[in-house]
Formats: sequence, structure tokens, C-alpha cells
Amino acid sequence: MAQAYIRGVQDGGMIATAKHFPGHGDTATDTHLGLAVIEHPRSRLEQVELPPFKAAIDAGVGAVMSSHIALPALDSTMVEGAAQPIRSPATLSLPILTGLLRDEMNFGGLIYTDSMSMFAIAQNVSPDRAAALAVKAGADQVLHSPDDDAAFRGIKAAVQNGEIAEAQITRSAERVLAAKARVGLHLSRGVDLGGIDASLGTREHEKVADDLAARAITLIKDDRHQVPLTLPRTANVLYLSVIDYASGWREGAPSRMFLPELKKRWPNVTGVEVSDRTNADEFDLVRALARKADAIVASVFVRIASYSGRMDLSERQVSLLESLGTSQTPLVAVLFGNPYTATFLKKLPAMVVTYEEFDGMEQAAVRAIAGEAPVTGKLPISLPGMFPLGHGLDRPTH
Repeated sequence: MAQAYIRGVQDGGMIATAKHFPGHGDTATDTHLGLAVIEHPRSRLEQVELPPFKAAIDAGVGAVMSSHIALPALDSTMVEGAAQPIRSPATLSLPILTGLLRDEMNFGGLIYTDSMSMFAIAQNVSPDRAAALAVKAGADQVLHSPDDDAAFRGIKAAVQNGEIAEAQITRSAERVLAAKARVGLHLSRGVDLGGIDASLGTREHEKVADDLAARAITLIKDDRHQVPLTLPRTANVLYLSVIDYASGWREGAPSRMFLPELKKRWPNVTGVEVSDRTNADEFDLVRALARKADAIVASVFVRIASYSGRMDLSERQVSLLESLGTSQTPLVAVLFGNPYTATFLKKLPAMVVTYEEFDGMEQAAVRAIAGEAPVTGKLPISLPGMFPLGHGLDRPTH
């Protein structure tokens, strides 16, 4: 999948970037908020974390971005000049960026740092020192420093005192210029914004997007065989839009498409939003509405958002869903966004996973639970303690 994506991006005249090297999956810390550590041995990294990057390099990826993650199996040193003792994250690690990525994996493209304003770096190392250490480690470009002037001074001082060889700066400059030339920036630096819709927003492309959304829908659990819902058009349906937290919805809104599409099939729908701001009286109201409903559909929206420090629902939200799932009223939960949401909703009788959160996916999910489209998706990941990679229940149309 990485290789196909890279080919598509670079065939379109852009630079694809594989990130965050050498892996950012198995962490418990948001690096926007603090330094993460992966304690796995090198053997595990070779089997899990590194293969996607090897595939990306084989596909000719133009750039790799580092991670603000310490991996003691690859570099056990401490950061020089840090405000407090911390292990060297990949962004500041010569053994990782140069030893592993450049020398062992033979990557010849651009190496970017992740944002240097993220707390994993910014709260531990000064901007001038952090920039110098990143370049010394092998980075070609230092991104988003909290103080660009200080970063420049730090790199310049490190070159002047011999900590960074001037030849290394020259090689980085050559890589940057070559990358610019490959995408034609010496000929044109502008993008025709007016032409974007004409090129991308075509009916053909919309059809592909709709088809992908439909094929992605994955039914992972259906203990009572309630999917698709077989309800008369006159049924009373309670629809719950369960969102991780009420703030930060910059584009659109959760359930913007789902609720009106649900009402097209079952006009007697009562819609309620349940968020981190929902109070005890409102939870009681939802339970009262549920007792009168012929079926309950719950869309669960859990985002992976920078600086949030969380990827879950509140205990009261989980408790509500679990209590509704114990009744005999049909309950189908549709999980948008983070698929691992399923791992803390294990008790629910029926769960559909969509992986995304946009209008087209909401529409596809309604068609699936209404039995208007077949459900054939398979998990591209494992859900620990639940289902293996490749799991998925098939359902035909009505």
C-alpha cells in the first residue's frame, strides 16, 4: 500500500514522504506532548517497524521524516546539552538517521525532521542546540523550529566549531536542490488552485472514492445477526452520535451525512449527540429514549488528534453504550476514525468499522447497515484481544 501511494504521489509531480522513521505505531505517548520510547529489541524492529520503510525506499520515495521517539535498541545514548537527561530520539540520533537510514538502508533522498516545536524536543532541548544535533545526526531540513533564527545560529556555530563538517552541509544542499529540480520548482513555483476541482473533483474520482468507502466497511462483530437491520419503515430508531470530545471539529461535523441518510430509510429517527460535555441528566434521557426505541444505531467518532493526549471515549460514554447493548433492542455501533476504538467497546453486540470520518464514508455505512450494499471488508490490522488481521463478516444485500 505504501508503494502504491508513493507512486501515485510522485507520478503527480510531488515529493512523497515516508514517516515517522523508524516507526511510530507502538507508543503510549503523543510526541506533541512528550518524548516517546519504544523498548523493542532490534529483531522486532526488523520484523514490524522497518519493513514499510524498506518498501518505501524500494519504491523510490523522495523523503523520509524522522520521529521524536527514542529506541534504545538502536541508540542508547543520552542527548548532549539537554535541559534534563533524556535518551536520544531518532531526530537527534546519528546511529539512526545516518547509520541505519543512510548507510544500512541505502536511502539517498531528503531526510526531514518532524516538527521541532513538538514538546518531545522543544521542552527538552533549546532550538539552537536541537537544530544542530538534528543536522549532525543526518537531517537535511529542520522543520518548524520554535525559533528559526536560533536554529540557523545553532547550525552555523556547529559548522564553525567543526562539530558538523561543511561537506555535510553541501551534500544536504545538493539533495534539496536536486529535489526541487525534480518537481520543476526552477520552472514554476505556483499551483493553479482554480484547476484543482477540475482535475480532482470529477464524477469519475467521486465514484472511485465511493467504491473504496463501500469496500472498506468491515463488520467485525454481529452476535445477534442484526446487520443489516431488518426494520419496517415506520420503526422508531434512536440515533446516537457519540463523539470523543466536542471541540476541534474544523471540517464538517460528525453525523452530518449519517443522520439525514438514516432518516431517508426510517423517518422516525430521534438523534442525540453524546460527548464529553454530556451531563448525568442527559445520559438518563438517552436511556429513557432507548427504552422506547425499536432499534439503536450509534456512530462513534474517535479521532487521532495532535496535542489531545487521548484516543478514547469517557468512562460514562462507554458505560452508556455497554448498558444499551445488554437490552434486547437491536444495537449497531458504527466506528468512525480510530479502528482500535473497538478494543474498549468489546461488550457491544454488533460493530462496524469504517477507518475514516467523512461524508462519503458515513453514506456508505448507512447503506451497509440498511442492507443496500454488501459488506465484504476485512481488517487490515489486528485488534488485540479481539480479532486477527483479515477478520471480517460478510453480509449480502437484502
